[in-house]
Amino acid sequence: MKNYAIILLTTCVLILGGLSTSFASDKIPVSDEFRPEIRFKFPQQHKALQAIQRYSMYTSLFTNAGLHEAGSFPVEITTDFNDGDVFIPSEKVAYTWNGEQMLSQTNLFATFDDETEWANESRLVFEYESGRILSAFFQVYMNGWTDVMKEEFEFETVDGRAVLSTVSVYEKNGGWELVGFTELNYEMPGSLVIDIFEVSGGSGELIPELQIIVDAAEDGVSQIINDFWDGNNWLDKNQLFYHDISFWEAYEFILYLSPFVDYGSNMLMMEAMNFPEKMTSSFWDGSEWVEESRMETSFNSENGVIESKVWLYSYFDPFSESWEPEFREILFFNNNGTYDSGSGDLYFGDDEWFPFFKEKFSYNEENLLSMVELILSFTGEDVPVQRSRIGYENNPVSVVPDNELAKAITLDQNYPNPFNPATTIAFTLPASESVRLAVYNIAGQRVALLVNETLQAGTHSVRFDASNLASGLYLYQLETQNTSLTRKMMLVK
Repeated sequence: MKNYAIILLTTCVLILGGLSTSFASDKIPVSDEFRPEIRFKFPQQHKALQAIQRYSMYTSLFTNAGLHEAGSFPVEITTDFNDGDVFIPSEKVAYTWNGEQMLSQTNLFATFDDETEWANESRLVFEYESGRILSAFFQVYMNGWTDVMKEEFEFETVDGRAVLSTVSVYEKNGGWELVGFTELNYEMPGSLVIDIFEVSGGSGELIPELQIIVDAAEDGVSQIINDFWDGNNWLDKNQLFYHDISFWEAYEFILYLSPFVDYGSNMLMMEAMNFPEKMTSSFWDGSEWVEESRMETSFNSENGVIESKVWLYSYFDPFSESWEPEFREILFFNNNGTYDSGSGDLYFGDDEWFPFFKEKFSYNEENLLSMVELILSFTGEDVPVQRSRIGYENNPVSVVPDNELAKAITLDQNYPNPFNPATTIAFTLPASESVRLAVYNIAGQRVALLVNETLQAGTHSVRFDASNLASGLYLYQLETQNTSLTRKMMLVK
């Protein structure tokens, strides 16, 4: 059921998964015995939880540095596995687009006679309204496409922002039957309670399954995950703390929605999720919160040029009362800001890191990402095991049967990102609109007003020069009469 839902609550999977890379694409064929230790086990999957878990994975990764240039969109990604002698095609994911909105994602598998042929397996079909996702259908192929499950999303306005308010999950049993429900309750300033329910098939009763509490704090945002209901109350279970970010930054990180392109790369998945600089995970011992694991994000740069991005995973050793490194992932950049390669290393003590896996990125003549190769290195030698080949089209406009999707305002990821000192922000208007585009620091203070006028329909781009600003995370927000879109960008000097 990994494809049934279309939302992912990042922090539940990543931090409760032990702040390790074990959350990565299940296409990576690595046995559990070689994985970094998992310090938390996520509660048993269920339908409503699967819905809330897919939310932030669907971010527009293809707009990141080197993955997307104006008018080019990935339309198929083919995965090949190494059988020891040659790479054999195994899986394919095909995408259709309407402007920058993903209409569908279709999973296919390879069949072999005299040559490779592709057979439909399953697909996700998305519907939008006013620039926001309205519903998603999961379908399987049985002599034609058959609906299996759908998810419906509702939004409300809080502090002038359009925010998610409910998620309803339905299964097709003759008609559509409600099987899961998620409700998000906002108490401003800076508080959000997410209640996730199963729905009893007999009585239709909402049965509590999980509760997530997000609260602003003086130096960041805490997120408490309760996964045990004793019949009357929720019992505290796990806590995640985002250091030095605001409540709305945490909301954007936890619940950021847009269909996602999976390039078969753990590194690019990490890059797309745009983690805060530091996150700390704790467990409740019955009387207090006990810190247990941490992930820190940092950059290495020389002469103002970013050379690599590092995600360091640590655990708290109660005997030495200190944080000890456990695992790290490093994403290396080319001089033009595109991705060069990546590595995942286990820590063996005494400043010794043991290579675990590597990733290598290749580009086509248009400087678009064309291949991702996964290489296992824990045996002492590099063993290529998987590759993902990416095909593009220019300005693809496709229509999925029985799903008409409204054209919407879009806000692209800035490019390059990270940047120093200037970057370009692009956005698209389906009609003439009064537009305001502003940049804010993590404290919510406006540091630049880039656009404040009525613009014609079409794609617009604005150059932002941050020469007078300090390094750090910034937000840029596009506002029209009925829409507010926000993205993050990183200035590194």
